[in-house]
Amino acid sequence: MQSRALAITNYFMLLVFLLCMVVQYNDPDSLIWMTMYGLAAITCVLSIRDKIHFSISIFIGFVGIVWALTLLPDVISSYSTTDNLFTWKMNDLGVEKVREIGGLFIIILWMSILTLSNYLNQK
Repeated sequence: MQSRALAITNYFMLLVFLLCMVVQYNDPDSLIWMTMYGLAAITCVLSIRDKIHFSISIFIGFVGIVWALTLLPDVISSYSTTDNLFTWKMNDLGVEKVREIGGLFIIILWMSILTLSNYLNQK
């Protein structure tokens, strides 16, 4: 059984992941991003309903880590400032890669929290 704070945050993260899915529709690689955010959202629903095994959130978090590591070299080599991160327009591909890593970081962080919580609850 989840704590009240975790349950409320889980509902919030479900909403975040669903909104992230919606805004991906015009992205060139929307299908893969909608899938990743959708899997994170499904994991939140399973966790809310106490129907999740911690290995599910581990798997999604692991996919996020591997994906972020594949994007990291491009970000490091082509992007040197964060000034453009906080504008609405997409100034170059480096900005998109940094934002993608940010999205993956959110998924990785939440899947890590769910993994720990569910693992501790199953013991």
